[in-house]
Amino acid sequence: MPSAERIKEIFSHIEEGFGPSFFDNVADDVSWTVTGVDNPIGGHYPSKAEIIQPYKRVGSYMEGGIKPKIRHLLIGDDGNSAAVEFTANGKPKTGGDFQLEACWVCKFAGDKIVEVRGYMDSAHMKKILDANE
Repeated sequence: MPSAERIKEIFSHIEEGFGPSFFDNVADDVSWTVTGVDNPIGGHYPSKAEIIQPYKRVGSYMEGGIKPKIRHLLIGDDGNSAAVEFTANGKPKTGGDFQLEACWVCKFAGDKIVEVRGYMDSAHMKKILDANE
């Protein structure tokens, strides 16, 4: 079970972008679900290698990548869970703004994230991907 300070440190890497500094803290066999009925990146991803792909996909359409900012981090009483609410902003290469709001509910085993249920503005994600693909 990671300490509260360790959980805060893990999620601080989100603000560096969705790159290795964050994903190094995710288990290789993570179970990651992105919710949303009409979400173009929605579904279940059974590994770190698979969940990284949609973040690379979306980031590739942004000038300078995606810039996440944590709004709230709640650590569960059990010490094995956390919820992080964040915004993710960017400038699409096709113009306009990317301003996504999202929340991940996460479960830990040791110091690694092993399960995530992600919630986001599916309509905005669809709009951005439709305009760029």
